[in-house]
Amino acid sequence: MSKDIHRVAIVSSSFPPLSSDGISNSHFNLFCALKNKGYNVKAFTCNDGGTKKIENEEEVVRGGLPPLLVKLINIVVFTAFRLAGEKGRVYQLSDAITGSLGG
Repeated sequence: MSKDIHRVAIVSSSFPPLSSDGISNSHFNLFCALKNKGYNVKAFTCNDGGTKKIENEEEVVRGGLPPLLVKLINIVVFTAFRLAGEKGRVYQLSDAITGSLGG
């Protein structure tokens, strides 16, 4: 069987060492286990935008909006909702906006 058939993409919001939450660690452990089994594995992130390239990390493609832009969008959305007297689903709109823009 050709090794080209054993290609796996792992998509995560973030990936160690930039994040150490449970989901990121689970994806990292899966990544390492598949690599050890001989699979050609590549990880893609969507919330690591604007980060500097990490050494020896050719198999991880980090993407997303720069953190400063995400913070600015969050401030604008939260302020608009506060002025309108809404409190409930602010974070969901903020996530939807940044997600649709690639963050």
